[in-house]
Amino acid sequence: MQDAESRAEKNEAFGEIAVGNRGELFTVGEKGDIKKISIGDYNIEKHGPALTVNELIEQRKFNPTQAYDPTLTTVIGNNVGMSKISDYI
Repeated sequence: MQDAESRAEKNEAFGEIAVGNRGELFTVGEKGDIKKISIGDYNIEKHGPALTVNELIEQRKFNPTQAYDPTLTTVIGNNVGMSKISDYI
């Protein structure tokens, strides 16, 4: 997890909306669980706000249902902030 956080920090991704490897967004469900929703199906009124990378880190650290989910660690480490994308372009 520390490696994923370090990569997210290096990529300036903490404030960005977390996007999964297949383009899905993440929200918190009614029972406190993490829900993956495709971008095409996402509706803020129905699903609530999409989680940022930092919020996903907090969920991974402090939500007992997510404590050992390796998917979240991968997503956290793979996100890139817009400033880094702009630098690359």
